[in-house]
Amino acid sequence: MPELRGSGCPSQSDLLIETSTRERQSLLIYILVEHKSAPDRKTLYQLLRYMVAIWDGWTSREENRGWRYLPPIIPVVFSNSPREWSYPLEFAALVQKAKGLDLRSTTPNFSAVLLDLAVKEEGELGQAKAVNAVLRVMKHLQAGPFTELLSALAAFAELRPSEREGGLWEAVLTYVFQGRQGESVRGILEALPSGEFRRKAMTIAERLEKKGRREGLVEGRVQGRAEGRTEGRTEGRIESKQEVLGRLVERKFGLTDAERKAIRANRNPEELDAAIDAVVPSKSKGEVLGHLR
Repeated sequence: MPELRGSGCPSQSDLLIETSTRERQSLLIYILVEHKSAPDRKTLYQLLRYMVAIWDGWTSREENRGWRYLPPIIPVVFSNSPREWSYPLEFAALVQKAKGLDLRSTTPNFSAVLLDLAVKEEGELGQAKAVNAVLRVMKHLQAGPFTELLSALAAFAELRPSEREGGLWEAVLTYVFQGRQGESVRGILEALPSGEFRRKAMTIAERLEKKGRREGLVEGRVQGRAEGRTEGRTEGRIESKQEVLGRLVERKFGLTDAERKAIRANRNPEELDAAIDAVVPSKSKGEVLGHLR
C-alpha cells in the first residue's frame, strides 16, 4: 500500500508518496498541487519553479547526496473557477518559437494533470465521501444555482465531527463565507439543519462579520485622508487574512511558533489568499504555507 506523508519541504506545495513498483522496487513520487480560483496562463511556469525547488531540497539532504536519479514529480493543477480551464498544460507552449529553428530538443517540457471542477460532474469528484463532499462544495461555490451549493453543504454536514474533520468543517465554512456575502450567507445559515454543524457555521459567520466591521472602522477613522485611508484598508485586510489563515492551519494541521511568525510577517494579500484557498484541498501543512514565498 502506498504511504502518504509530508515531504519535509515546507516551502512548497507537495506531498510525498512512498510506494513500490510491481517488481517491488521502492519508489518515491512527489504530488505537486497548484490551486487556482481563476485560469492562469503562467501556471506551468510556477509549477516548474516548484519542481526545481523540490529537487533542490531533496538533493541537499545528507542521505541523498550520492543520488543517481531524481524522484518523479506529478504536477497537478486544481481549478475551482466557474470558467473552464483553457490554457496549455504543457510547459513548452509557454516558450516562444523561433522561426526556422527546431528547439524542441533543447526546451524543457512536461505536462500537468488538470482537475477542473467546472467540467467535472458530481459523480466524478472521487469515491471517498469526505473528498466528494468537499469538492462538491467548491464546485458550486462560484457557479451554478444557489440550491446546488446548499445541497452540497448538506452532504458535507454529514461528515462525522472527528478532530480532523472538525478542522475540515472550519476550513470549508470559512472558505464558503469568504466567497459569499450578505443575504447569501444568511440564506446558507437558515438552510442548514440544526445541530453542531449549524452552530459552528453561525460562529464562523459571526466572527467573519465582526472582522469586516472592524475593518470598516479602521477605514472610517482615516476618512478624508486619501493616503491614510488606503493604508488603513490594506492593513486591516492583511491582518484579517493573516488571522484567518493562522486559525485554519492551526485547526487542521497545528502550527509552530516559527510558522505563526512567518504568517504574521507576510504582507502580500495575494499570497495570503492563495494559502487560505489551499487549506481545504491540501493534505499537508507544507502545501498551504508554500504559498507564502
